[in-house]
Amino acid sequence: MHKTIFAAVFGFSLICFSTRPAQAQTTNSQETLNKYIADLQRNPDSTALREKIIKLALEMIPAPAIPAEAEKAFVKGATFLEKAKDSTALELSISSFKQALLIAPWWSDAYYNLGIVLESAGRYDESIQNIKYYLLTNPNETDAKKAQRKIAAIEAEKELAQAEETAKKRAEEEKKAKEPHFEGTWEQQFDNMSKEQFKISRDSFGNYTATLQETPFSDDLIFVLKNIRVNGRNIRLTQVEWSYDNNGNRQEWEVEFDLILSDDGKTLDGRRVNYMLNGNIAVTQRTYHRR
Repeated sequence: MHKTIFAAVFGFSLICFSTRPAQAQTTNSQETLNKYIADLQRNPDSTALREKIIKLALEMIPAPAIPAEAEKAFVKGATFLEKAKDSTALELSISSFKQALLIAPWWSDAYYNLGIVLESAGRYDESIQNIKYYLLTNPNETDAKKAQRKIAAIEAEKELAQAEETAKKRAEEEKKAKEPHFEGTWEQQFDNMSKEQFKISRDSFGNYTATLQETPFSDDLIFVLKNIRVNGRNIRLTQVEWSYDNNGNRQEWEVEFDLILSDDGKTLDGRRVNYMLNGNIAVTQRTYHRR
């Protein structure tokens, strides 16, 4: 009887002494985990910190509990993903899962779900990284294989998206190369003293502007562009020109240029129509060369 009681007491004593280091270890681990989480919340893009947290959480017995705030953010993320019809809902889902993972950065399910929604948003590198975090949480063999296959599928999606983007850019460049380009300086030299020179430019919205200089008349004439119309290789420029006579009276008339861009893009051929002050119309042929 005494032996039995002694053994029980002795056994109880052993248990008490053996659990103290374990409790101390758990407390230290929790403190370290809390510090890592605080650091991560200041630097949420740190891969090294996330890996440390996941490794530490795996070693902790019992495993750290998922806080209620993280659970709430997780549910919101899953709901946004389920209801997603456009990029707005996807971004809300991403934000919610990221919030959950700032509170509980060891949570395997949150990493996997974040990887899925990032894939849907076309953010393939981030998606792969989060599924790699999921793999670090030590899922069972079946789930690990599933995650590895998912990574391979996302890598394929990324390659396909890149190939499609490259093809799209190439098609746009080829289309642009085939389109007529009127931008540049165009000049017709009549003799050693006189010439006409166009400067045509286009803004980012595709709108053309132009200026015309006539030598040696530029000092005497003022040109104001009225409009530019482009149709394929045809460009029409209408402008108002005016000067002042000896009595200071303003004399104004309209000039229209109706020009065709050559196939090689080196010349503009057509006519200049001058609606003169006396009511007459003067038509002259023009060939402007790209400088």
